[in-house]
Amino acid sequence: MVEGYERLIQAVYDPDGTESGEIRAERWFVDKKRALLASHAVGTIDQALLGILRTPHGFVRLFGLAGKTVVLDEVHAYDTYTETLLERLVAWLGAVGATVVLLSATLPSNRRRRLLRAFGAPPDLAMTASYPRVSVASAGQMNEYSFGSLRAPLVVGIERLADDANAVARVLADAIGDGGCGGWICNTVGRAQAAYRALRSLRNEGALPADTVLLLFHSRFLHADRARIERDVERMLGRSGERPRRAIIVGTQVLEQSLDIDFDLLATDISPIDLILQRTGRLHRHSRLRPPHLARPRLLLIVPEGGVLDAPLKQVAIVYEALVIRRTLLALEGRTEVRLPDDIERLVEEVYTYPDPPEHAAALADCREAFKQRMLAQEINAGGRVLPPPSIADDPFGQFGVPLRDDDDPGLADDLRAATRLGDFSIEIVCLNSREDRTFLDARCTAEIDLAKQPSRDQVRALIERGMRLSTRGLVHHIYRQNGPLPWRKSSVLRHRRPVVFNDRRAKIAGFELELDDELGLTIEREGHPA
Repeated sequence: MVEGYERLIQAVYDPDGTESGEIRAERWFVDKKRALLASHAVGTIDQALLGILRTPHGFVRLFGLAGKTVVLDEVHAYDTYTETLLERLVAWLGAVGATVVLLSATLPSNRRRRLLRAFGAPPDLAMTASYPRVSVASAGQMNEYSFGSLRAPLVVGIERLADDANAVARVLADAIGDGGCGGWICNTVGRAQAAYRALRSLRNEGALPADTVLLLFHSRFLHADRARIERDVERMLGRSGERPRRAIIVGTQVLEQSLDIDFDLLATDISPIDLILQRTGRLHRHSRLRPPHLARPRLLLIVPEGGVLDAPLKQVAIVYEALVIRRTLLALEGRTEVRLPDDIERLVEEVYTYPDPPEHAAALADCREAFKQRMLAQEINAGGRVLPPPSIADDPFGQFGVPLRDDDDPGLADDLRAATRLGDFSIEIVCLNSREDRTFLDARCTAEIDLAKQPSRDQVRALIERGMRLSTRGLVHHIYRQNGPLPWRKSSVLRHRRPVVFNDRRAKIAGFELELDDELGLTIEREGHPA
C-alpha cells in the first residue's frame, strides 16, 4: 500500500501493464515469508513463531532471524499453546546464533525458568535477584541483576464495584465531575459498547457535564477509524498530550498494552492478575499536575456478585480461565491497595506459581483439574506442530513429509493450519454500502464500486480501510461460506476477505443484526442480545 513501492513494482515487475507481474511481486517479493530477511524488521510475534512450525518455508524465517538481535515484547501475554511455541522458538534462536531479549513486567517465575532453560541456561537455576531484574543467560550459565524502578513507587487504592454498567458509569461520572481523565477497560467488545452507552446516557441527562469527552476504542471499528481513534487517544492522554478538562476513554484489551497513555483513575473488569497489573500501569503513568480529588490513583475493580469461589464469571470474565480468575480474586481479597512495583511479583506468583491455599484447595479441585486438562491438550497440540529441539542428533527437518500450511485462508482445516495462537474462527470482512442496487465504498454512497471488476490500487486501499476482523460464532462461518467476488481472488490482500453490504448502516445475516455506528463501531445482536 506504499505508493513508492507500487510505482516500483509496476515499473520493474509489470512493464507490459498486465496484472501478473503485480500479483507475482506481492506474493513473492514482499510476502511475509521474506520480511524477516531484512536487516531490520518490525512485526508481530507470529511472524517469528512461524519459523519453528513445520511449514514449507519456515526455515526461511528462521534463517532471517539467525545471528540477529531478536526482541520479543510482552512475553507473558500468551496461553499455554503459544507459550510452548515460544519456548521452542527461543531454543532455536539460541542454536542459530541470535541474541534474544524477552521483555515482561509480570512474568511468573516458572515461565521465566522454562524460557531461560530453553535458551541454554543451566537446569538448576538459582534466581535470587529482587524484582525488577535482568536475567542474562548463555550456554551453561546465568547471571541476574536487580535495578531500580524508573518510576517513583505508586500506591494505588482498590475499590470494588458490582458488575452493573449503569452503576459504574455513575461512579466515574461523579469522580470526574470537577475534572479529570478516567479509563474503563472491559473484557469484551459488547461490554465496552454497553459501558459507553451508559456514560453517553448520563451525559445526555446532564449527570455528566456536556463538555466531557467520551471515546470508545475496540477491535470492531473499521481499520481506518480504529487508527484515527488510537491517534486521538494518544493525542489526549499521551506523555505530552493535549489533555482535556474531563474525559472518559472506554475500551477493551487494546488499552492495556503498547499505548503510552495516562489515566487519573481507572475502572476495569476483573481479569488475570498480570493483566490487572498491566492495566494499573496506565494509572498516574506520567508526572503531571492532577485534579486535587484525584491526586491518589484509584482502581475501580468490577467483580461479579457472590463468593470468591462461586461467583458467576461468564458475564464479566468469560474470555479468561476460571481458575486464574478465582485465584486472582483470592490474591486480591481484603486488599484495599496495591504498591507498584513492590507487590507485582508477589501477586503474580500467588496466582500462577504457588499451590492452592489449603483452606480453598478442595473447592478449587474441579476447577484446577479442568484447567490442567485444557493446558495439557494445548501443549500436545503445540508439540505436534513444531520442529524438534535443535539439540537432537538427527535432521530436525527430515521427518516432516506433509508440512502444515501458513496460508491465511481462514477456512483451512485446523489440523493443516500452522496456527501460532488458539482462538475462535475469524475472518476479515469489508464493510460496503448499498443504495438502489448499487454498491458503494462509503456510508454516504458517493464512491461507487463494481464488485464484478478488478479493483484499482486506490480501491484496494479503500477496501482494506473499510475492513475489520470478526470472530462471532455462527456469523463468521456463514459469511465465510459466501465466496468473495471473483476479481478479489486475484489480489493477494483481498482473496480471503469477504464483503458485507449494509443498507442504511444495517445488515441482517443468518439471524444476526449488524449495525455500523460512528461512535460504537460494529454492533452485533442476535434475538435482541448483544453478541
